[in-house]
Amino acid sequence: MAINRTYGFEGVYAELTFYNAKAVINFPIRYYLDGTETNYNSIVNGKYVLNYSFPGYASSYLYIYDSEERNTLIKSFTSQVTRNSNIQVLNCSVTDMTFESPGNYYYELGYVRSGYECVLSYGKMIIQ
Repeated sequence: MAINRTYGFEGVYAELTFYNAKAVINFPIRYYLDGTETNYNSIVNGKYVLNYSFPGYASSYLYIYDSEERNTLIKSFTSQVTRNSNIQVLNCSVTDMTFESPGNYYYELGYVRSGYECVLSYGKMIIQ
C-alpha cells in the first residue's frame, strides 16, 4: 500500500461497480502486502504476496460519499462489512444498495484499528 498525498491516508485506489437496488451478497475484497521469494503466502499475477493480517482489528466500515472531495456522506455501512482472515466481505441488502439515482459516487473501505480508522481502499463507486 502507498500513501495518497491528496487524501493523506494509506490505501489502494480501486473502482467498484454495483447495480442500483440489487443486493450484494458475499462480495470478497482481498488485501495483500509485497512478499519475497522466501517469504510469501501465495502468488498473485506473478508476484509474491503476503496476506494482510488486519493488525489491531476491531471492526470494518464502508463510507459512500457524493463527490471525490467527500463533501456529503451518503451511506455508512458497518455491520454489512465483515472480516474473514485476509478478506473483507460485503453483504448489503436491496435497501442498503438503493441509491437516489445511478451515477458516480466515491467510497472509503477500511477497518477500525485499535481505536482509529485505517483506510485500505478508496475510489469511484459506479452505481448502474
